[in-house]
Order: sequence, then structure tokens, then C-alpha cells
Amino acid sequence: MSKWINVKPFVLGVIIGLGIILSLFVVINWNDTADYDQNTALSALENGDSLVGKTIDVEVSDTTESLLGFVFYTSNDLTFINDEILDINKGDWGRVKVVEANKLLGSWVITYEVVQGGKK
Repeated sequence: MSKWINVKPFVLGVIIGLGIILSLFVVINWNDTADYDQNTALSALENGDSLVGKTIDVEVSDTTESLLGFVFYTSNDLTFINDEILDINKGDWGRVKVVEANKLLGSWVITYEVVQGGKK
């Protein structure tokens, strides 16, 4: 019987310890907000900030397919290009991660990866 008395606190301690570690991991890695919305992203780009690796919440105002790949535009004239054909339509929202951003003929052209998407 005394053997079980010593084991129970040990098991309880291990369970509590694992729970604390898991909780810390979730809190540290939980990021439910993007780094930018499409308006603050445009301002940051115009101010010379690099957005590579940052996330942007966007709403699609128009889409097209081109030789460069799948293209969508936002209401503030940011142009997003991806080499995959995606099921994105006008009015959809999503979160993208910037791979590269360059100014071309006065407009910002951003290559991206989809982080999160959805329909409005």
C-alpha cells in the first residue's frame, strides 16, 4: 500500500507538469491576428518596410489568371500573385504570408502563400 502512496504524487506531478508545458506552448505559439491588414501593409511598403515573412489580412476585390499565375487585387490596389490556381473569388477574405514584394510601374506586386482563407 505504501508503494502506491509514493507513486500517486509522482504521477500527479507529471500530469500537472505536462499540462503547464502544453499551456505555455499554446500561449506562446497562438497568433490569431495578422501582422497587417491591407491598408497598413500598403503604408508600411510605401514607408520602405520589408514585409517578407509577415502576414496580411486581405479582402479580394477582383481576380484574374495571367501568364504570371493566379492574381487577385485588393480595394487599395495591392496586387497578389501566386503560381497556383486557387479557388479565390471577389469578396473572399484571407490571410497571406508575404514571400516577396516589389513596386512595379507604381503598384505593389506581392507574391504570397495562403495562410488562412474563407468566404465572407
